[in-house]
Amino acid sequence: MTAKEIIAAFRSGQMSEEEAVARLTSLYRQKATPGVKAEASSHVDASDIPLNGSGNSQNASAKPASIPLHKQVVDTQVSAPALARGDSVPAKESASCDIAVIGMSGRFPDAADVEEFWSNLTTGRDSVREVPKSRWDTDKYYDPNPAAPGKTYSKWAGLLEDIEYFDPLFFNISPLEAEFMDPQQRLFLQEAWRAFEDAGYAPSALSGTQCGVFVGVSSGDYQSLLTEAGIDGDAYMLLGNAIAILAGRIGYVLNLKGPSVAIDTASSS
Repeated sequence: MTAKEIIAAFRSGQMSEEEAVARLTSLYRQKATPGVKAEASSHVDASDIPLNGSGNSQNASAKPASIPLHKQVVDTQVSAPALARGDSVPAKESASCDIAVIGMSGRFPDAADVEEFWSNLTTGRDSVREVPKSRWDTDKYYDPNPAAPGKTYSKWAGLLEDIEYFDPLFFNISPLEAEFMDPQQRLFLQEAWRAFEDAGYAPSALSGTQCGVFVGVSSGDYQSLLTEAGIDGDAYMLLGNAIAILAGRIGYVLNLKGPSVAIDTASSS
């Protein structure tokens, strides 16, 4: 069986976790070159604080208390514990490492998670529609004439739902600070938390590890809205709207020790 077939059998319940790990390890050893050391991480009890999914106490749905960490086979001469400590990996060896996506989360127009998003794609659902009055008054800005000054000839958009819902205390953030946070920061905190949950990690398992955060993000206009509302000069305003802070928030909450990088390449971010 290939690695993909083994993982699929495990996920479908046709194969136990122990058998899947044994087969993956055996498969790796068959392909390993002489002198390359294979090591699998041990089972970890994550019963202390399970991740709750959304970061929102109103719709939290905790996973089972005891969650094993994903088994990893490291294709280098550096063991998994050494990687967790942040030991350097030889460049020649690190180039041969495989990358596995072990957790995923996202929120999209008409889709609260990646499963709903995939369903919308497969059924051909169009999630672009006229902007509702609850978001902004299109009558003030819309004009069908593209040459009309100070106007836009588009009144349609793909919009996220429930962007105003956020439980700051869950992330040890004060309600006052949360008011100054760009919705991008709130959404990223929630979805990053859910991605770790989807991967089966608990907060204590991640604390102090060399886990990096890399975010594609561009500055929004939330700070401009705050200024228009007569709010200016507050320190929380800077923290809540800087894209560098956005990248660092989940690392701060989970005590991650890896790099924290915000990447702004315009549309591709």
